Amino acid sequence: MPVKFKFPYEKLLDHRKTLEEVARKEYSVARAAVDDAETELKAMYDSISDSRQRAGGLEMAGGAQGPALTMIGDFISGQKVRIERQRQKVRELLTVAEQKQDALIEAAKEHKTLQKLRERRLKELKRLLKKKELKEVDEMVTSRFKREDI
Repeated sequence: MPVKFKFPYEKLLDHRKTLEEVARKEYSVARAAVDDAETELKAMYDSISDSRQRAGGLEMAGGAQGPALTMIGDFISGQKVRIERQRQKVRELLTVAEQKQDALIEAAKEHKTLQKLRERRLKELKRLLKKKELKEVDEMVTSRFKREDI
């Protein structure tokens, strides 16, 4: 006669698992935002490098390149301002991602704690059932032995 295991905190365990999954998704979204912002920052740095190479090429070519060099210089100056803003955005997004990671770690700990409790209770039930089964077998053997003596 199999006994069905009923964990009294099963709904709480399911809820904690759901919270962990939500926290994992939120962290993934936050981490993706950081990665996107860092990619955008790298592209800004690359555009400055490209502009400097173009300016170097214009200087080597010589001639009346003053206005073009001025435009490139203005672009680089403006890009530096945008880069600083982007770096601030990356820092803010990193802070958010770290908070989401901390929430994920906490949710995972809470879920794992209940999961371990469930496993211990199941193990205890199995131990008790085995003990009961051994006792029943022992009683059957003893009663059979007594009948044979009579």
